[in-house]
Amino acid sequence: RDGRVWVGLFRPRNPAADSLAQRPFLRKVLLRLPRAMLPTGAPYGHVFAIDEDGRVVEDLQDPRGAYPETTGATETADRLYIHSLHARAIGWLPR
Repeated sequence: RDGRVWVGLFRPRNPAADSLAQRPFLRKVLLRLPRAMLPTGAPYGHVFAIDEDGRVVEDLQDPRGAYPETTGATETADRLYIHSLHARAIGWLPR
């Protein structure tokens, strides 16, 4: 709507994983671990809208992670539906 494109940020980066950037051998070892053992960022909800020129025009964040792992949003005339991979319900905000 109105030329906005919504983008979701799935999860913040993990400092422990980032610290391995200069250690390729350890990164390879880490990637062979079971998925449940991989370091991940804390749950966090974050979607933002950009205009046609790439400027951020709206920024919605949930630092508590109540609606985590956001992947984007769909805007209608009366609601903003927020997409998530693992939330237990459909997230929306009135417009």
